[in-house]
Amino acid sequence: MPFSINDQQQEERKTITERYFTLRLSDEDTRRLFEKSAMAGMAPGELLENFVGDLVYGTCCNGGAESDCADMWFERCGFDLMPKDSFLSYLQKECVLWDAIQCLEEVEDAKSRIKDFSEEIQSGIHWNKYEMKVESWEENFPTREKHIRVCRWIIRDYAKDMMHSLHTFEDEYWKPYVTCVEKENQKVKRTMKDAMAALQEFSLVYDAVK
Repeated sequence: MPFSINDQQQEERKTITERYFTLRLSDEDTRRLFEKSAMAGMAPGELLENFVGDLVYGTCCNGGAESDCADMWFERCGFDLMPKDSFLSYLQKECVLWDAIQCLEEVEDAKSRIKDFSEEIQSGIHWNKYEMKVESWEENFPTREKHIRVCRWIIRDYAKDMMHSLHTFEDEYWKPYVTCVEKENQKVKRTMKDAMAALQEFSLVYDAVK
């Protein structure tokens, strides 16, 4: 039996949980939001939940017409025409946002591993994540030299992985973005490093609320 839209909504509803975002509002706008919510007999959070559902035509959408109105609001505000972060906007429009984030996470994971094993060379202490305990090199290696040599091999492998992911990020996401911007006779206003930092911040915010 094919998976219906209703089945998909039921599966999505199972994942509903509290999410935490920060809103920057004036005192008066805060009061107005509470007043608008009170008109519907809702808490502000519940009102915003309904708006988000319509804006993204999502799990708790109030209907197609309501979603169309929310989409018209988004278009009339020009958020998609004048994005604050054009690289982020480009990735989403090309449907590769989460692929780029995964590639970036691979880079950051390799960096973290290299840092961990570099510190292990200096200290001789190893964190056994499988048994959740700290171990000294003597527990796993016959000599300190053998321990250092193995750590350096591992660092070299992670460095290769990191460079591969960096090249992938540059070739598949950054360079096509630069080409797209230049075709529109515009200038790229940031470096790839800056773009990666902004994308990482976006990813961290998502991880914090998902």
